[in-house]
Amino acid sequence: SSQISRLVNELRQETGQPLLTKGYYFDQGVRPTHKAEVVALYEQGMDEADIAFHLHHAQSSVGRYLRDYERVKLLLKHGVVIDQISPMIDMQPSVVKAYVNLLHQYHPDLFPDAQLSSVI
Repeated sequence: SSQISRLVNELRQETGQPLLTKGYYFDQGVRPTHKAEVVALYEQGMDEADIAFHLHHAQSSVGRYLRDYERVKLLLKHGVVIDQISPMIDMQPSVVKAYVNLLHQYHPDLFPDAQLSSVI
C-alpha cells in the first residue's frame, strides 16, 4: 500500500542503502536500475557472477545489463549513429542513452564530439 511505500522510501533515504526486496533483486518497478553499479564493477574486471553476489542482484539481470552494454558498445565501435541504435536492437531510447552515457565515461574514445553532444 502507499504507507508501506512511504516507509520503505523513508528507510532508503535514512540509510542510503537499498532494501533487498523482490523488486530490487529482480530490478522490477520504477526504481532506478543498477546499470551504473553493474557496469562500474564490470569495467573494474569483476565477472558477472561476482557482480550479482556483490550487489545482491539476480545474475540474470546482471547478465542482461552486460549483454546490452556490450551490444551498444559494439555498434558504436562500428560507427553506428546513436539515434539509430534503439530501433536496430529494439531497445528503448532512454535505455540506449543510459548505456551511451556509461560508455562515454569508460570509453570516451568511441565518441566523435558531434555525436555525443546530441545525447548527453
